Amino acid sequence: MKKIITLLAFALISGNASAGFWNGNELHQYCESDMGSVGTSFCQAYVSAVIDTQEALMTKRSCHTADNLNTVGQARDIVRNWSKANPQFRSMSAADVVSVSLFEAYMPKVRWMQNGVWEDGEEKRAVEFSQSRTDGAGKWVAHCSGNIYIDADDLWFWMITLPDGLQDRHEAFMKGLLYGTD
Repeated sequence: MKKIITLLAFALISGNASAGFWNGNELHQYCESDMGSVGTSFCQAYVSAVIDTQEALMTKRSCHTADNLNTVGQARDIVRNWSKANPQFRSMSAADVVSVSLFEAYMPKVRWMQNGVWEDGEEKRAVEFSQSRTDGAGKWVAHCSGNIYIDADDLWFWMITLPDGLQDRHEAFMKGLLYGTD
């Protein structure tokens, strides 16, 4: 109960303010520039900087990997196409436009991650993920693949700062992070 109250309090004080130096409208203009132009180069540099920063700070919000997102141009195309299809959300920070674009393109699945699984007194090395809650101790996470997952609390805290229309779009996912899919 304390967790829910804390999360609700954070949601009320966070608002939908856009922070940062650039908003999505400005980023969209650069990403729509002609190939080879300074604008396209800026767009690619900005998108790759957001991705690299999230990787370095371990605040990644989507399931992109070097295997499924292997060029800066591909990342730029995802951001450009998302911002073109969602002009109502371009007032967000440019960093959030990049994050939401990649989140929707490489969305994790809500899964139960079981902790402390032992066999014959030895801790198992592989983490177990399942679609429904198991009897063992664990938590709901945003699962990508294999043993790769995103902490549900971190992802949820980010998602509640997004505009209402995006929160509505991902309401089932957000509820799953809190309560599971059961």
